[in-house]
Amino acid sequence: GGNCFGKPVNVGEFQDIKIKHLAEKICDIAGVSPDFKFDTSKPQGAIRKSVSINRLQDETGYLPKYSLDIGLREIVCQAKKERCGSD
Repeated sequence: GGNCFGKPVNVGEFQDIKIKHLAEKICDIAGVSPDFKFDTSKPQGAIRKSVSINRLQDETGYLPKYSLDIGLREIVCQAKKERCGSD
């Protein structure tokens, strides 16, 4: 093991998610309701993201401790604390 140094690796869970659904999850957790608008006449980039943590898992035995939802909640909570200047 340990041969992944200097190579890009993905850290996450084995979940395929549409970018729109990820944005909706984050907004829901943050308590905001933006009106998403997509210009479908000019689709560019990935509609969904799927990561494989196989390299990291093979080299280190890593398995995610938290689901995407729990991780997003933790990040949003921390960001709100930092923005408000509290610990």
